[in-house]
Amino acid sequence: MVTLLWEGHRDRHPGGLTSAPVTLKAAQAAVHLAVTLVQWIAAGTIRRKP
Repeated sequence: MVTLLWEGHRDRHPGGLTSAPVTLKAAQAAVHLAVTLVQWIAAGTIRRKP
């Protein structure tokens, strides 16, 4: 999930091979994904690999 969120914002750098217009649905999905990750990290549900 972190990789999906991290690599999914390439639209901020236009002109690259993976740049694409951002849709409202894609932006909403990214926000929901980020909120879920923050909640899980804050609760201690997920942690970094040792």
